[in-house]
Amino acid sequence: GETMARYRTRYWAKAQANPHAPIVYKRKGKKKKKKKRYSRGLKDLQRAENQFTKSANRLTKAARTVTGDPLTRTALEFTSGYRKRRRKSARKRRDGALKDIVVNVFDSSASAVGVVVPFVSGAVDAISATEFREELVRQTRAVTRWVIRPFR
Repeated sequence: GETMARYRTRYWAKAQANPHAPIVYKRKGKKKKKKKRYSRGLKDLQRAENQFTKSANRLTKAARTVTGDPLTRTALEFTSGYRKRRRKSARKRRDGALKDIVVNVFDSSASAVGVVVPFVSGAVDAISATEFREELVRQTRAVTRWVIRPFR
């Protein structure tokens, strides 16, 4: 009703110029998810890390249901929070999960414990520097060539 009228009035000026022009209604739909993008030498490492954190999350879920211990609850909050942040970073930019690994660990541990330690924000700011992230990727790529490739 009201939204259609708003769209109709928006295109009314174009219709006045050409009376035979169709009135176009815009549709709001779901956004397409971004793909995870990897660098050539870091794909295996990041996929392995993803599977490792996935299995760790499953283990903490199982331990939580069996024991009900408050410590396992904290561990579950950490692993699930880390995986959410990791997924978001991976979709945001190429090698995002690897570049943001330190920040994601700090943030998820702070939220799991329930307190924000004052030095954490300063450490995260220092680590978030672009030079640090680029150097982290460079060093990881160099190590990956020698460690993971023989196991392919």
